[in-house]
Amino acid sequence: MTGEYQDSHIEETEKLVTIAKAIETSPQLIHCHTIISSKTREIDEVLNLDNKQTLWEYLQEFIQEHLQFINNISVITGITVQNVGQDYYNKITVDEIKNQLRILKGFVILKIILKIFI
Repeated sequence: MTGEYQDSHIEETEKLVTIAKAIETSPQLIHCHTIISSKTREIDEVLNLDNKQTLWEYLQEFIQEHLQFINNISVITGITVQNVGQDYYNKITVDEIKNQLRILKGFVILKIILKIFI
């Protein structure tokens, strides 16, 4: 074999290995996407609301459901969950609650990805 042919053959083999790995993980990716879509659909629906009390209640419910995961990875994310009082609720706006829900949506997605692939 000449050097050029051998290099070309190695490149083609590497491409085939990459394709094979992609095909192998494809069902996992589809499964992951399906779960993410179903788990985040409710959050997306809530984000369309403008009622502060409903948004707040959903945020609290969601935090309780994912509290342990969020705090367990706080070393990486720098985000921790803290109890807040009525004063905080009185000051927070609907947009700020929605931003917190979007952040928590990211945690749900991360949790699902880690669960499936690790």
